[in-house]
Amino acid sequence: MQKLTPNTMLLRGSPHTLIHTGREGITVVDPGHGHKRAKQLQKETSKLDKPLHNILLTHSHSDHSNNACKLGATRVLAHPHELPPLHYVPLRTALTFGLPLEEGEVLLLKPDPVPCAEPLSEAPEGVEAIPLPGHTSGQLGFLVEDNILYAGDSLFGDQVINRYGVLYHMDTFTAIETLERTLLPRAEEGILIIPSHGPPSRGPEAVKLIDANLERLRDTVEAVKQMLTQTPLSIPQISAGLHKRYGVTPSPTSSLLFETGIRGILAGLLQRGEAEPAIVEGELRWRTPA
Repeated sequence: MQKLTPNTMLLRGSPHTLIHTGREGITVVDPGHGHKRAKQLQKETSKLDKPLHNILLTHSHSDHSNNACKLGATRVLAHPHELPPLHYVPLRTALTFGLPLEEGEVLLLKPDPVPCAEPLSEAPEGVEAIPLPGHTSGQLGFLVEDNILYAGDSLFGDQVINRYGVLYHMDTFTAIETLERTLLPRAEEGILIIPSHGPPSRGPEAVKLIDANLERLRDTVEAVKQMLTQTPLSIPQISAGLHKRYGVTPSPTSSLLFETGIRGILAGLLQRGEAEPAIVEGELRWRTPA
């Protein structure tokens, strides 16, 4: 457990969990997954001599949300767009992996339903909800009164960038806008920014991490555009090219995640008139418009 300020602590992990104590009680952001993490949170919050009032979820992915209904909080809150996949696991896995599964090795961890989640209409006292769409449509970051912004999966640490190659976002173009218009100005203000999967950083270090994320996202978009100028390609063919580009060994899980992100990139290119679908030899492929 890392004490960031007198009122805010960070339980490190992947994802990290933020614990903030305010006048209303304790607010936990992204309680993560697994029995061990749940026990850690119960132990740490019990030391604070205040009730666990709020659990805030940045988004619906299982590694962030599985423990949300297991800690006895008064309220579990998320953006309304995140509630359907929180409540219904096959929808969550269909959005993330393209497969409506309730369990399976390809999912990395077993997703649990989060039926207790309610729509966040107003953030708890001392907390500001910051829209950070792109990774998912309803992703939120949470700025606590100590000038600490828990940024969810709107950006990733260097190790994630280097290990996974393609940064998973349902909508890469919106993710780029979020980094440019929302996170970068906050970093330049000197706010401590905490990615869910990466080290907290402030000032020039935070700006550097945001720039690294932007560089990789822009490179991925340009790589897809370049591939489509050469020959019409299917989504699996684009995925294979990106695996090779970033030196990532393909696996069923990485391929499914890559393909979800590629669909988001293709949707953005289609809307901009920079890509179009075509049937080639009976197969759906994508190409640069003539």
